[in-house]
Amino acid sequence: MAAKYPLEALIKSRNWELDAIRSKVSELRDSATRIEAAVRKLQADIAGAEAELMEEGGRGKSILIDRRRRFVAYLKDRRKDLEAQRALLRTGQEALEEAIREMASLRRSIRALERHRERFMRNLVDSEERNSEKALDDMWLSRRTASGHD
Repeated sequence: MAAKYPLEALIKSRNWELDAIRSKVSELRDSATRIEAAVRKLQADIAGAEAELMEEGGRGKSILIDRRRRFVAYLKDRRKDLEAQRALLRTGQEALEEAIREMASLRRSIRALERHRERFMRNLVDSEERNSEKALDDMWLSRRTASGHD
């Protein structure tokens, strides 16, 4: 008797979900890496601009007001961009953490289903063996009864 595990379709479905979530996790990690690189670049730009502004002011030269205003506007714009990127990074990291939790949950679910399948198949084999032994015993008893060896 070739018995099929009744929840096999569910295991396949969960595996497909796991494949999809793995892909999503990979995309989210790539996105977070890109945003982290953008944050580092913005931080370096800001640090460079601040250093240049301090250097010009520290040399004893008077900085033209127009140039100083441009520096300040540039720094303000870069800091605003930096905060936006950081917020985007936090959102991306939260989505990544959620996807990782979902992936772990799917893995636990699949493992539980696979253990259940193993128990089911083991019980099925045991039951078939018991039924075979019972059938053999019944045949032996029926032959013995039929031959009159009671």
